[in-house]
Amino acid sequence: MDIEAWMNLVKVDVFKTLERAVGVHGSAEVPAAMQQLEGYYKIEGFVEALITVLRGECSTLNSDMSLMAIICLKNVVKRSWTNRGGGDDTHVLIAQDKNGLKEYLLGYESFHIENEKVWLQVVSLVAIVARLDWPEVVPRLLQMRENIRKDEELRTETRILCVLAHVLEV
Repeated sequence: MDIEAWMNLVKVDVFKTLERAVGVHGSAEVPAAMQQLEGYYKIEGFVEALITVLRGECSTLNSDMSLMAIICLKNVVKRSWTNRGGGDDTHVLIAQDKNGLKEYLLGYESFHIENEKVWLQVVSLVAIVARLDWPEVVPRLLQMRENIRKDEELRTETRILCVLAHVLEV
């Protein structure tokens, strides 16, 4: 099986597990699905699959699934961004996952998320990543603010400033 086919299987499996975790198929499946999601934290492709969900690339996506996806991303980042524990069994995200996440976090679609709960979790995640390993985030956010066209909505600038405030918060 080639890598693209395997990644598509991971995405489908993550999507189905997210559906179960938010109770789409009934609350009885939630605990097992939550455990299964935790098992994915060390699987290559999990971060990309969660970003796919957040981008809305799944046709039956609901807001609870988006919220669960961003919370999973926050947990993965907190547990796996660096090898703070020092153990051999500690999983550390690969550079491709880190860069893909950073690109998504400062991308157009993350600043235009409609669901406020999901948006606030994105803001929190940017701040977490910035504090761990992203010193260039502040200059990039300031540059984004400078580049806003006058015809763009005020909401984008407000959101950029909100992210900056969370990143700079001690």
